[in-house]
Amino acid sequence: MSRYDKYAESARAVLRSMSELVRKQGRASCSAQDFCLALLQSGQPEIRRLLEKAQVAEERLKDLCLAQEQTATGTAPQRLALEDDLRRILDQAEAMAKDKPVGLRELLCAAEAELSQLLANLGAAQKVAVSEWIGQLEAEQPATQTAASLEALPKLSRELTAEQRSFPVVGRERELAQLIAVLTKFFKPNALLIGEPGVGKTALVEGLAQRIRQGAVPAPLQGARIFEVKVGDLVAGTGVVGTLEERVRKMLNELESLTKAILFLDEIHQIVRAHTPSGLADLFKPALARGKFRCIGATTIGEYHRYIEQDEALARRFETIVIQEPTNEETLEILKGLQKPLEAHYNLTINAEALSACVTLSSLYIPNRRFPDKAIDALDRACVLAVQEGRNSLSATTVEAAVAERAGLALHLNREEYNRRLEQLGVLLSGRVFGQQKAIESVANVVTLCKRRLDLHPERPDGVFLFVGPRGTGKRTLGRSLAQILTGREDACIELDMSEYRNDASLTSLIGSPPGYVGYDDQPRLARALRGCWSGVLLLRQFQLACEPVQKFFSEVFQSGRLELANGKSLFLSNMTIIATLDLQSDALARLRRSPGFHLEDTEPTAEQTLTELSRWIPSEALRSFDEVVVFRPLDSAARKKIVSEILLPSINRRLREQYAIELAADETALEWLAAPERNPEGGAHQLEQVLMEHVLARLPVPSFSTPGSLAEPRLCRVRLCNGQPAIELPGAF
Repeated sequence: MSRYDKYAESARAVLRSMSELVRKQGRASCSAQDFCLALLQSGQPEIRRLLEKAQVAEERLKDLCLAQEQTATGTAPQRLALEDDLRRILDQAEAMAKDKPVGLRELLCAAEAELSQLLANLGAAQKVAVSEWIGQLEAEQPATQTAASLEALPKLSRELTAEQRSFPVVGRERELAQLIAVLTKFFKPNALLIGEPGVGKTALVEGLAQRIRQGAVPAPLQGARIFEVKVGDLVAGTGVVGTLEERVRKMLNELESLTKAILFLDEIHQIVRAHTPSGLADLFKPALARGKFRCIGATTIGEYHRYIEQDEALARRFETIVIQEPTNEETLEILKGLQKPLEAHYNLTINAEALSACVTLSSLYIPNRRFPDKAIDALDRACVLAVQEGRNSLSATTVEAAVAERAGLALHLNREEYNRRLEQLGVLLSGRVFGQQKAIESVANVVTLCKRRLDLHPERPDGVFLFVGPRGTGKRTLGRSLAQILTGREDACIELDMSEYRNDASLTSLIGSPPGYVGYDDQPRLARALRGCWSGVLLLRQFQLACEPVQKFFSEVFQSGRLELANGKSLFLSNMTIIATLDLQSDALARLRRSPGFHLEDTEPTAEQTLTELSRWIPSEALRSFDEVVVFRPLDSAARKKIVSEILLPSINRRLREQYAIELAADETALEWLAAPERNPEGGAHQLEQVLMEHVLARLPVPSFSTPGSLAEPRLCRVRLCNGQPAIELPGAF
């Protein structure tokens, strides 16, 4: 057991602050001077009163710490040593505490001589005898208010007002003023912060703690102490019946014994009965009604409506404050407030372009997280990358790399390559999908316009297409190729087989169960599928087989770019390209060719004829939500030959080289025979695969071939026509 286990949380916070101060200086041991400096910086109410009595400005403390950090000479070891003068102080403090936890009182008394000397060095205008001052302080306050007398709170909470926050809360003046106003009320001085994850609810409370430390709050909040308690910590280790209730009552009694105590419950919805067997809310409500301490709760909008709002007795004890997501401009101001602390921490310069890039790029490529959290994460990660690369400044290019990493966009690590692929998107797709040039041009034009942010509705997906045509004509291949070209990832095409959603109840598996139903807490299938790839392609195969409610649901998604889940959360698909496919086979094509205005010699129907035919399978409401209806033609002879020679045979040869050290090569006449329309009347690539398997692969005498690695070079087997049938010429060595 560590000697520090019997220290109160306020005392441990001082020791942690001291260690951090010494590490920044690159030293290997902590002295009494370091300890006293950390003690004066702790921000505890007792320490603030001591500084006020000695008339020492906090700026003098900050300047002294900064000057010591600038004298850093190396890297501190993982474990710091204690110098003799500091060891003597801690031993004396432990002896004074006896069986009680070591608190600030014992530390102050044990370090009296060193503290007095440090106060004098800081230019104290008033000489203070620390031991006498402690006696006066204890006479003014009840014994229950000393940190050493608290047992439950130090174990279950984190005292925010006792921590030194290295950066200010920026851009939340209005919300902070609202919070202070609620907490200064006479009746029900309890605030409930409601907002989506990442908008800064916890940071707002930390900003309040900083204001209290600075004394920049109204008189009712002067000297207040904020204790953050996580419900999970309350519940942990309380399997025995009654243990949880006893722990909570003890904590509430200690809060009531303190003057100006503020309890901060993050994820406050977890105190209701749905999350704990006994329902902690029933223990908190009487204490809140007595009003002997203030309370701040924080939760999301969905959790508030589902849990807190249903418990009217709990909800009416709070005044709600809605924390909105800050705008891009407000987020940029927040980042500017973090600039200096991050520059000092990473020892690099952050330019204005990098800050702007954090906001702009995280907005574009991380749509399903909230400001300012996602922008702060991007900035922090970019600083790490800059340090790893040995740079002394942070540029917008490094920010791009950080955002690309967070969004799972490998290609965006190279902006020049990404722009090149956008410019040549049609050409690159033509090298992977054959015989569908018009379809490729339609897709490339729309996607390029959207990816360059030139479309009129940037909130919508980057292209919503309906691919129509026979099976095996390249619809799925085009979607996969588009995803890989745009993202540089092989897994960026997310496919859903819509034949699995044929009945009305299947919509539940996509978006989740409504409140009160089984499976409500499970993550919906669509959310699981989309996680980690918000700039790829969502491919809805055989869209015509989905039931009408599912088709109409997706039509709303196509229009808004926003996917509403049953649990109230939203997913934003503004950076994704969505492709729905419809297998329109030969009988449907025949109907189109017989329709008025469509001539037999035409190779594809008009748009109007296509929409008329499509309305047989897809509601007109859903049809109108597509940007383009792209018709895939049956494959002609040239396209079939290219598929065989440039896709199927190279794929087969890769496996043959690895397994049998051979390769296949087909001459022109054999290629024409394999790709002939009479052998695959539907014109699809699937039939080409069957022809190759039946007439080529099935005739390879593979058991007699060499094992992998036995030959330096693969042997060449030629495929030729012999008596009107493919024949395989084997190398002589076989």
